[in-house]
Amino acid sequence: MRVLSRSRSRSKSRPPEEVVPGEGFKDSAQKKKAIKKAKDSVRNRNKEARRGEADRVIPTLKPKHLFSGKRSIGKTSRR
Repeated sequence: MRVLSRSRSRSKSRPPEEVVPGEGFKDSAQKKKAIKKAKDSVRNRNKEARRGEADRVIPTLKPKHLFSGKRSIGKTSRR
């Protein structure tokens, strides 16, 4: 029983940039770059999520009866 418990030791923590075989990264520089890109994309998404209900904008609707059929300059400005 003692031999079994001694063989199992705690896992050693490693820095996040260190490449583990099978992760798909060439070297630690490539992994560091990938982590940075992932963080940037998440930050942009979080920025959008911070918009509250009051920040949602309803665009001003242009009344069609005031803008249809009018010409810009000259005598024939209205029909």
